[in-house]
Amino acid sequence: RTGAVLALLAAAVIWGSTFVVIDRLLDQGEPFFIATARFAIAFAVLLPLVAWREGVGAADWVRPAFIALGLLGVTVNFGLQNVGLVYTGAADAALVIALTPIPIAMLAALFLGERLVRRQLVGIAVSICGVALIAGAAAGASAAAVVGDLLVAASTFAWAGYTLIGKRLAPTHSAGTITTAGIGWGVAFLLPLALLEAVIVAPPELSLLGAAGLVYLGVAASAATFLLWNYALNALGASVAGTFLNLIPVF
Repeated sequence: RTGAVLALLAAAVIWGSTFVVIDRLLDQGEPFFIATARFAIAFAVLLPLVAWREGVGAADWVRPAFIALGLLGVTVNFGLQNVGLVYTGAADAALVIALTPIPIAMLAALFLGERLVRRQLVGIAVSICGVALIAGAAAGASAAAVVGDLLVAASTFAWAGYTLIGKRLAPTHSAGTITTAGIGWGVAFLLPLALLEAVIVAPPELSLLGAAGLVYLGVAASAATFLLWNYALNALGASVAGTFLNLIPVF
């Protein structure tokens, strides 16, 4: 349990930094290119670890649960976040992510039978009040910023779905298998969108610092954090793990 808590703390620290990195990278590349490159790097790092060490082949990943992991947790979640960051600021986006424990807790109670204790309900209520205060303070924000915040808010439901599927798979599959299979399918869904984006909008123009930012997003903020998250899910449960996402805006 202590190890799972430390894993979630480490993931929250790294994820907190990603909003700043992506916000800067959007000057050099479009949203779906950044998401695709990020997770392609993560997949390249994780694939040898899982395929060679755990003896899992690509044929083992062709199942609906793994496909859903990639679609929800990678393509929809990070696609919406990156597009949202085009319109809103990094700090605002990170604050909206504080909504994430709410759909996770609701869906975990509904589909996984995880009971919410009084302290968790109080925490969820505080989260809702916090987001309401943020929305009130941003009442004079531009229409574009509101759209960006709504896109980031929508991404929280995709991550909730990813979390529930990952929790169901955790007793029978390792964190490495769950993470790598989900990221692999996510890249497969993202790649056509990135190619279409490059043709219609603009191709990426990366600087050396931008390339370093993508490597950081791929290795630390995707490969490492997804492993930490899926490892902790088995020990703590979806609704408890979800509350740690409230630390992202702090970091």
